[in-house]
Amino acid sequence: MSLWKQLWRKWSSNSGLADTLLRPEDELLLCAARARTNPDTAVRMRSLLHGEMDWKRLLAAARAHGLAPLLYMHLESACTNLVPEAVLLELGRRSVLNSARNCSMTTELVRMVTLFEGHGIAALPYKGPLLAKSIYGDVALREFDDLDILVPESKVAEAEILLRKEGYLATLKVPQHHVGSYRRMKHEILYRHPATSILIELHWKIAPVFFQFPMDMEGLWTRTEWTSLAGSRVRNLSKEDALLILCANGSRHFWEKLELVGGVAGLIGAHREMNWNYVFDQARDLRSERVLLLGLLMSHNLFGTEIPELAPRRIRTDGVLRALAAEAQRRLFIQNPQPASAMEQCFQRASLTDRWQDGLRIILRTLFLPPYNDCISFNLPPCLVFLHYPLRMLRLLWKYAIPAV
Repeated sequence: MSLWKQLWRKWSSNSGLADTLLRPEDELLLCAARARTNPDTAVRMRSLLHGEMDWKRLLAAARAHGLAPLLYMHLESACTNLVPEAVLLELGRRSVLNSARNCSMTTELVRMVTLFEGHGIAALPYKGPLLAKSIYGDVALREFDDLDILVPESKVAEAEILLRKEGYLATLKVPQHHVGSYRRMKHEILYRHPATSILIELHWKIAPVFFQFPMDMEGLWTRTEWTSLAGSRVRNLSKEDALLILCANGSRHFWEKLELVGGVAGLIGAHREMNWNYVFDQARDLRSERVLLLGLLMSHNLFGTEIPELAPRRIRTDGVLRALAAEAQRRLFIQNPQPASAMEQCFQRASLTDRWQDGLRIILRTLFLPPYNDCISFNLPPCLVFLHYPLRMLRLLWKYAIPAV
């Protein structure tokens, strides 16, 4: 059986969460993975806590899915008498540490964004603290490891100079003659401060070339709004753009964390006045409607999120979409799932496209376009850059074809 047939069989089940038997720990975490619990959810949580609970598994799952602060908030507010003291202490300790770290990182985010703006560089923080504030109303209730700042591509070099002046060091050295190809292929560059270990991801696009989400960046900048973060005025995505980007980010990482789905559900819940016609028009223009629908379907299946009438009609006719959702949901509740191989990731990304031509383009790019690490490894002079393509094919043959002979 060919590799592609094997992969397709793996994602060809159309069963949803209703067909998945969740363990009590998984169901409790699912109940707690939201900004607010309704009375029915609170009753269900107490019912689960009256039964047998594998607390070690629950704590491990909360850490893996980035949900320890939310779990602690819900357990501490409603069910403390049903939770072992040691479990509450561990969750409380982790939540306090996360809160302190998030406050420190938020302060640094605001400082750097203000610095960029003061030097004429439009800077838009997204995900991280701003997403936590918009969804949960509190930056302490979300776990994040880095700070994401989006700047216009024409201002990336200036932003990098400012980062270096502030003591940040690039985690990857890009030779000058590779800068153009790096920015075409990638969407971010990482800088870490050696004293604080704070990691800043400087973005100029939303997704890399290997993922179908060609967001119109000029249009995105014109739709930004101003909001308050840590007492300062910062730019923010429109709620419609934020939803599209959350769905793209979740789909690009194949919804590996429950927190990713909870973010979509929380954003929709926080913005009941979402302009759905605009959201779907944008998704169709980007040829990424399946990316949007996957996020909506996951949110509906796992959190009961109300989605517009147009979505269920489209979902019912798309077997690939339902298969992708079923597999992503299944993997969410597996302990220590095996990471997808490079070929599986390629298949996933191709399956998410609206048109077969875009899926084929992703496959061809994955096979033939040399990753940037290859370019750095060989570091050919500009006159020999064309050799990266045959070298890429030789490496693939060596990795996949030759061992199979």
